[in-house]
Amino acid sequence: MLKTFCAGANLRALLQSESCPTALKAAVPILERQWNQNRRTGTIGEVNNLGNHQIQRVGNGRQVLLHREQYQSVFQTAFKNASKTFPETSSKGAFLVAQSHKRISIGGRLFATQNQLLRNAQVFFRPSEDEIFVPGVIDAIFSIGGDGEDVFILCVLPRKPVERIDNPFSRFPDFGAEFWSTELGSVVHIPATQPLYHSQNRLWAKGIMVLKPVSLIMTINFVHSLNANR
Repeated sequence: MLKTFCAGANLRALLQSESCPTALKAAVPILERQWNQNRRTGTIGEVNNLGNHQIQRVGNGRQVLLHREQYQSVFQTAFKNASKTFPETSSKGAFLVAQSHKRISIGGRLFATQNQLLRNAQVFFRPSEDEIFVPGVIDAIFSIGGDGEDVFILCVLPRKPVERIDNPFSRFPDFGAEFWSTELGSVVHIPATQPLYHSQNRLWAKGIMVLKPVSLIMTINFVHSLNANR
């Protein structure tokens, strides 16, 4: 879907520009009628919030020790969001005893670390509750048990913003497609209860990607179409 939209956005930008040939401009009224018929793009407003749904591990985790100074704050927030008490007994001096996971299920949808399954690791998330959604890649998933259930956090590498460029998607703000850099920033730790979307993406130009949040993971056909154009 994103590939088709990219092509459509480029075509529409050409038809609305002053450099558009006269013969093509004659087709604009016909195309406008077609674009406006049954318009439904799968906008960001239609994307389901997965953050408040049930979170479950997929497969067995492995025990790890995390630096208390780096991870305790986000775990305390995660336990608070889950209405659970942070288990101080899980600590060992300067470390927290936790489980590392390759995959988890949130609202019945699979999320994974980038080393396990990249297409399930690409997400839109909020670095904090009062910030806007940004794209990123899940680098690690950790949990600590509390009241008989696991409480999860995600370690996400956010994508860096791009410099100002001509953006054909600005004409379709409801579609939710945005330009971001292929470069990743420093890791951000978030509770897995925060709103989280899967992401469709496509390389737009060197160093630039176009990304769109979606409630369903990209299809196999979409992945094949990306690989075929590399």
